[in-house]
Amino acid sequence: MLSNHTQAVFAFQNCMDPYLFWGMCLSLMFLGMVGLTPLHPHKDLTSHGMIMLVFRRIALASMAAEVTLFIGFAITLQGTLGEENLNKLLHIYAWRWLPMLPLFLIVGIICRLVYHRWAVPRISSLLRRMRITQTEDTVSDMKNEITKYRAIDYDPLKYMRPGEMFLGLDISTKAPQYLDLATWDETHKITVGTTRYGKGITFQIWASQAIRRGKTLFHIDPKTDKYMPHVLKQEAEKHGKTFLSVDLMSRDAKGTYAPFVHGSPEDRRSRLYEVLSLRDSGTTADFYKTVARRYLVNIFHDADAQNQPTTIPWLLEQVEAMKEDDTGNRDEDTARRKSLESVVSRLTEMAAYERISGKGGFSIAKTLLNPNGAVVYFRGHLEDQVILAATRAFIIELRQEIKRLHQDRKTEVEIQVDELKFLLSKTILGSLATITGEGATFCLAFQSFGDIENPEDETINGRAALQAIKVNCQVKEFFGGSDSDTARWIAETTGDTSKRAVRMEQTEVNAMGGESWASKRTFGDVQEYVIPENVVKALTPKVAVLMRPNHLATVVTVAPVKVTLP
Repeated sequence: MLSNHTQAVFAFQNCMDPYLFWGMCLSLMFLGMVGLTPLHPHKDLTSHGMIMLVFRRIALASMAAEVTLFIGFAITLQGTLGEENLNKLLHIYAWRWLPMLPLFLIVGIICRLVYHRWAVPRISSLLRRMRITQTEDTVSDMKNEITKYRAIDYDPLKYMRPGEMFLGLDISTKAPQYLDLATWDETHKITVGTTRYGKGITFQIWASQAIRRGKTLFHIDPKTDKYMPHVLKQEAEKHGKTFLSVDLMSRDAKGTYAPFVHGSPEDRRSRLYEVLSLRDSGTTADFYKTVARRYLVNIFHDADAQNQPTTIPWLLEQVEAMKEDDTGNRDEDTARRKSLESVVSRLTEMAAYERISGKGGFSIAKTLLNPNGAVVYFRGHLEDQVILAATRAFIIELRQEIKRLHQDRKTEVEIQVDELKFLLSKTILGSLATITGEGATFCLAFQSFGDIENPEDETINGRAALQAIKVNCQVKEFFGGSDSDTARWIAETTGDTSKRAVRMEQTEVNAMGGESWASKRTFGDVQEYVIPENVVKALTPKVAVLMRPNHLATVVTVAPVKVTLP
């Protein structure tokens, strides 16, 4: 019969295997999870670190107690059963439990690695989003801007009111944006953007209000807007105004125009020189232009003396006679014929168009003298150089008649010119500085600054023309699709604003390579444009940057005037 001492040893052995070894395995796994350091608190230790410190101490204490118990049992077992039996028992324990101890330690280390590399960054990110943060401004980011600006459908006529010009709805607040009429009537306007982005819609909104105010409105359209003539006609009839259409392309349409029949002799001669490119351009061709002008200088005065309308066919007949005249001076005759050859060619080309070769046709003077104001839609064509030249002549004559009839007119005049690149002339550029004093303003549309820097008329200095337009047109709407140069200029022109933004927000990297957000952020003032370049590039159709005097630039959305097509 076994002694009590021996029975106690075997009872303890049964407890040790498996409970003591499972305890050692779990202690090692826990140590792998919480690590071995630090063992003492310090000032930089966080609350999470303090909890881990407590767990670490418990695990180490448990491991030390379990090892002490195992050593004590081994000594007791040696004294009771002998060294040979102890070695056998230890051999059994080694095969059964020794592989388990490092395995549990490795599992603990893996758990710790997963926690610090995967869980900690995500928990930190979640807690960061849950912070109650200080007020800060958002700096422009193209990823955010690209989805922010979307047009709104509305009826612009509902927002029009006396005493102010409606320009669109603020894209953020949906508040209508206005400009006082005094400022509106004292400056020219431009709208810039690629095709189908909203320039025509802007013209609809501006035209509708000009008609309501009793202005005489001229809309020059060289590319045929589908809706604009119907909007103009609808608004003119609604407010009791005469609507006139001059279509130089359609044979069935009403309205013709004679480019060199109306106005004073000097004005007609000036139009002829500009349309036929007889102005000096600083090239060797200027000699022949000078000779041509010498023979043409009195042609309009002579026609008036004979009570003869200066139609294109009549002018062609006179210039051909001049060209073929033989004075007997061979050098003079040769120079005259060479100089007038291009004039004859251009007039011959223009004479083939019935709608510009008549004796009368549309009278700008009569329209301007209409005491109730009138609405005029003038249709040209971008791809027909003759019609394009006649359209330029129309704009030049309009400017001349506005000046000549300034004292006799009863209404103010608003002139809308689409696709300015093809119609830009020195007359328009010269008018920007003076025509507002004569009760008239220009509303100009083009696709980009590059259009003005490279106009169809090569005698115009593109850079100087663009600068004149920028300075004199103080009301500006820029739509999307702008090139980088235009977008950069818009941003710089809107001015700087100071934003309170996060300058630096630190992260900490733990021992396992996982990042977590630090509990400290640094704020600072950031200078950014009122309308950043990213915003201009992110604009969608019918959304524009609005710039007007005495107001911060803002982003607005425009909507077409509702009209029923026939």
